[in-house]
Amino acid sequence: LVRECRGDVLEFVEDDFRIDADFAVAALGLCRSSARHIAEELWADGDFVLQALAVDPSAFRCAARELRLDRGFVLRAVRAHGSVVEHVAPELQIDADILCAALRSDTQALKQLTLESRSDPHIVLPMVKCCGCSLEHASRELQASPDIVLAAVQEDSKALKFASESLRGDADFVFRAVLVDS
Repeated sequence: LVRECRGDVLEFVEDDFRIDADFAVAALGLCRSSARHIAEELWADGDFVLQALAVDPSAFRCAARELRLDRGFVLRAVRAHGSVVEHVAPELQIDADILCAALRSDTQALKQLTLESRSDPHIVLPMVKCCGCSLEHASRELQASPDIVLAAVQEDSKALKFASESLRGDADFVFRAVLVDS
């Protein structure tokens, strides 16, 4: 039935379909706006939410509040789909384990964070320690921070290309970065 439908199928079906996890995931795959018609009880089921994330990572926003604030569940979600970090509660976006899990799943995860988060050394430092090249998405101020850049280069020497021009042009700094990497 779902394969032949287009658009927001769950809006027009009986409630039994709205609580059927397989049907709901298939409908979500056809139309993201189907999320608003999926039964609340499914959004409270962590296994269902993880299935939904495979179809649409932005569906994390629809998960029950308890799941969105559950550190263990959030960790599972970002391990599976790093881009979910964009929709994680601000207090969990600064959790080093969650950030590193997101980066291992999606090296662009830092890009998903707000500029404010990408400008916070307490958030960026653990991320570059986990994935040096995530320095690319840090704020310009942090790309010019010797401590942040050295941590990134220590994890991956290629991260130096994302350092500010002033640091890349500073012979003493480049020498220290090369020593850190060796």
